Amino acid sequence: MKALVGKQYAIGTLKKFEILERHLQAFMLEKHKVSDVEIKEINHAFINDFEFYLRTENSCANNTAIRYLKNFRKIIHICLNLKWIDNDPMFGYKLKSKPVERPFLSEYEIQRIAQKQFNTARLLQVRDLFLFCCFTGLAYADVQKLKLSNITKGVDGYHWIFTNRKKTNIRSAIPLLFNKVHGQLKGSRP
Repeated sequence: MKALVGKQYAIGTLKKFEILERHLQAFMLEKHKVSDVEIKEINHAFINDFEFYLRTENSCANNTAIRYLKNFRKIIHICLNLKWIDNDPMFGYKLKSKPVERPFLSEYEIQRIAQKQFNTARLLQVRDLFLFCCFTGLAYADVQKLKLSNITKGVDGYHWIFTNRKKTNIRSAIPLLFNKVHGQLKGSRP
């Protein structure tokens, strides 16, 4: 996976699997007093004990524990495909995430953030990037790779940001409404 970062995997994906590896090693040391086990020794009970360990010793919330187990399942499927194991030890193992309600920032909260003054240029830049992400709907990773060439006139004659999203590679078109720092952009909406 490390060799395929930037080609097939994101660095964040690699980090998630490295964290899973650390949790598995800590679990095996604590529960089985070993640093490694043969893949053929992993069974339903092992996975059940690992999930219990994640929820108790690591205090993982439901969705965090489920995310680790889903990544573990991916490794199990690789082992199955390579014929390192004959049976899926996770067959029938239910992994159910709970819906999480994430509240939106109110207009008042966004205004407070926009008006907040900081003593360092770095924090001012962080604030501005955060607000830019809020107003465009772009993730930080997408904003980080933006170039001036991503701003072009659309078919409506107004300026737009055209970019492919980093995670999905899906094309995004975001209208520019107003540039507060430099005044109104030519061809921008009033």
